[in-house]
Amino acid sequence: MKFLYLVFNEVKFYLKDFISVFFSFIVPIMMILVLGMKFGDYVNPNTNVSELNLIVATTLIFLTFNNGLMGTIAITSELKENGILKRFQSLGIKNFDYFLIFYFAQIIIMTLASLIMIVFTKIYFHHNFNLSINIIIITILLLLVMLLLATLFGFIIVKFTHSIKNANIIGSSLFLILIFASGFIIPITELPQTISYVMQFTPFYIANDIINNLWSNITPFCSIQQIIIIIIYIIGSVAILLIKNEE
Repeated sequence: MKFLYLVFNEVKFYLKDFISVFFSFIVPIMMILVLGMKFGDYVNPNTNVSELNLIVATTLIFLTFNNGLMGTIAITSELKENGILKRFQSLGIKNFDYFLIFYFAQIIIMTLASLIMIVFTKIYFHHNFNLSINIIIITILLLLVMLLLATLFGFIIVKFTHSIKNANIIGSSLFLILIFASGFIIPITELPQTISYVMQFTPFYIANDIINNLWSNITPFCSIQQIIIIIIYIIGSVAILLIKNEE
């Protein structure tokens, strides 16, 4: 009960931050509205899948990394600078315990934001996603894993920086790199071969590639290599966070 209380308390604290709420709930709707009005009517003749499906899928990945990375930095860096994280330790809440609390709070926020996005798309564009139960389940698992990874990245940045300003600069830079490397802005096929090859190992690109294949009914929707890379990212991030906690 104490854990659930702390999780919902974290959700309330997050919802009080205007910037975090804006990027979690308003920006995704704006992205779907603008991109949907421009490209939503296109249907891929090879897969018979609407471009609006892929717009929503990509926005879900954007939302996941934005909440996990930038949301984590915005909230936890302020708590760290104000000494609140140390107060948690005095109450018996270890740093990794707080990480789990924050992660589950982010799951609740992500769920709300995703549902609002999907309902908006269905109502405004009268769109039918035509997703099977299997695709929905795999999508949820993918988003949970990517949210975990992005949140780990955010906590690591906060742990290794000494001010809100530095944490935000590093986080924003990493976020822009991840977006650029995902093919979300510029298709990697239009970039030099060496750069496009490196981009295929970035988590944002992998997540975007998997969910686009999944929502386009392309099989297989992911490769063993992609799964291994994500596992390595998660294990490495957890190891760094635990080592830093022990210092």
